[in-house]
Amino acid sequence: KTTSSTMKIPTSSKKNKKRKNSEKICKKARVLRKDRKHTPYISGCQFCDRQGARNESPDWEGPGWYKFAGGLKMSETYLQPNRCRAYSVGYVADCKGHPGKLYEMRTNVKICFPVRSGIFGIFGVQANKCGQSVKAKILNCGKFYAYYLPNTPGCNERYCGA
Repeated sequence: KTTSSTMKIPTSSKKNKKRKNSEKICKKARVLRKDRKHTPYISGCQFCDRQGARNESPDWEGPGWYKFAGGLKMSETYLQPNRCRAYSVGYVADCKGHPGKLYEMRTNVKICFPVRSGIFGIFGVQANKCGQSVKAKILNCGKFYAYYLPNTPGCNERYCGA
């Protein structure tokens, strides 16, 4: 006689449940606009992906699952400041980078944000390529990646695609 407390779920059932959950995430991931490319900008407003900030990005809805428009993915290397309408752009600093297999998910992925040196960080050069960081999740959805992104640690920091 088998009771529910001793019954084991077959591995294939666990895999199917995990895949369905991944498919749901891929379908419902919010889209981050096309202006989130790692391209330099000269002037204009700087945004940040921090809910409630006075310069909150127009397409930021707080922590959650996102994908970049056009199938872009987050850079895996440090980029110079003043890109993507932000001073500091997040990049995947985890040595494993993006997952390679369809519906494979990586958790506790380190996303780094460079910080500046100088008075109050306003004047000067990059002091630390990973001065602030957050933990994220990355899911391979086939033609794009979905990212579970928290609020950025500070402002004038943004998530961008490359």
